[in-house]
Amino acid sequence: MLLSYCFILSLLIGHCLTKSSCRSNVTPKNVTFKKVIPDYYWREYLGVIPDDAFPGGSDKSGAHTYIGQMFTKGLLLPATIYQGSQTALASAGGISIRQENFVKILCTQSPGRYRWIPTENSKIHLLTDVHLVIGGTEAGYVLNIGRVNHEMNVVIGKIFADHTLHKGLKIPYNNQEITYQSYEVLVYRYPGYRLLFPNFDENINPFNINEIDKLKKMLANLHLQ
Repeated sequence: MLLSYCFILSLLIGHCLTKSSCRSNVTPKNVTFKKVIPDYYWREYLGVIPDDAFPGGSDKSGAHTYIGQMFTKGLLLPATIYQGSQTALASAGGISIRQENFVKILCTQSPGRYRWIPTENSKIHLLTDVHLVIGGTEAGYVLNIGRVNHEMNVVIGKIFADHTLHKGLKIPYNNQEITYQSYEVLVYRYPGYRLLFPNFDENINPFNINEIDKLKKMLANLHLQ
C-alpha cells in the first residue's frame, strides 16, 4: 500500500506521462484514451461573470474577483474583473488601466487542477513540475499570472520573469503600478494520472496534508497490479 500511495502521489504532482521519455507502446488494461481538451480558456467578457469563471482574488469585503485579459495598445495584459463591473483593471507603463472593450475572462471546467503557489521572483524558474498559466505578453515577454495581498485586497497582476528589466509581480492600485518580488503564482497541474485512473477524484490536493487521508481511502478502492 505504501508503494502504491507513493506511486500515485508522484503521478499527481509530476507530469511523467507528458514527457517523451515516459511514453510506452504498451496500453494499460481498462484505459480509455480521450482527445485532450484544454482545461482553461478565455471567454469574451460582456459585463456578466460566467458560471465557469475561475476566481482569482478578492476585494476588501471578501467578494471574489476574477482573472481577466485585456488587449490595449498592442499589449495583452492580465487583469482583474470585479463582480458587477463592466470593465477590467490592469497596469502598464507605471499606471493603472481600466477598459471595457477587448476584455476576456479566464474560465475552466476543472477548477481543482489550479493552485496558487507562494514563490519569489528569483525562484519561480524552479517550479518545473507544474504549468505556469500564461496571461499575456508585454515588451516582448510572456506574462504569467500572480496575486498578492495588498492593503486587504488580494490583487491579481502580471509576472515578469527575473531575467527581464521589469522583473517581479506588477499590480494596478490607485492609478499606479506597484511591484512585488514575493507573491503567489497561478499554476495548472496536468492530470496525467487520469490515463491510469480515470475515476480518480481530481479535486484532491496532494499538496495539502489535510487531504492525504482522502487519497489513502481512495487507493484502498483501486485495484493496482
